[in-house]
Amino acid sequence: MNGKQTLAPLPSNRAAVALFLAMAALCGTAAQAHNLPISRMTLAADEDYLHVEITLNANELVFFAEWDADGDGRLSTAELAAHEDVAAQSVYGAIELQSAGRCLAPEVVGLVPGGDSHHLTFRAHYAASVCETALTVQSRLGGLTRGAHSTQAVFQTPQGRETAVLDARTPRVTFNRAFVPSEVVIASSSQAAVVTTPSASWQRIGVTCTAVLLSGLLFFSVRHRSRVAP
Repeated sequence: MNGKQTLAPLPSNRAAVALFLAMAALCGTAAQAHNLPISRMTLAADEDYLHVEITLNANELVFFAEWDADGDGRLSTAELAAHEDVAAQSVYGAIELQSAGRCLAPEVVGLVPGGDSHHLTFRAHYAASVCETALTVQSRLGGLTRGAHSTQAVFQTPQGRETAVLDARTPRVTFNRAFVPSEVVIASSSQAAVVTTPSASWQRIGVTCTAVLLSGLLFFSVRHRSRVAP
């Protein structure tokens, strides 16, 4: 024994490498999925209204060639103005919303001005309070686009956020499932999976706890290394 202590070997990096490879594979899968026509649907609920915003790739719409009168591959302001009402009605006619046993109808729908010519954003307002009721969404947006179609749906309330992906295999999703009556059976075969995220306040608590935990681990790691140093 020479009276000197040596540092214990650091843990293997196999776990970090495995995590990196998993993330790389996930990113590759996401990149492949983005090649499909994808739309985004945001459903934001407040006390009295449900606001639904849908963004689509204009070039993927089946009637794009008809709208593009000059054939330049872009939709000018005049071309959009000539078709925006029909487009908005077609988009919201392709989704069905149900809550508290009834179908919801929008009070107003329209094209959001000021966007680029490649992506079109539509907005609708429903006079319905769905913060504490189940909301079922069925999408037929695939009928408006060429090829396969995937819709990334986000449901937001003051209590939190839920997300789901709708496609031809799972065109339906039920948000706020905690409010579904126990006697009602939801057919899972056509239902998209729901990912729930707590409200921002709970997220901040989680981030704070994680930061405290990591700080503690760093402190004890530095203290341990200083003790075993020669």
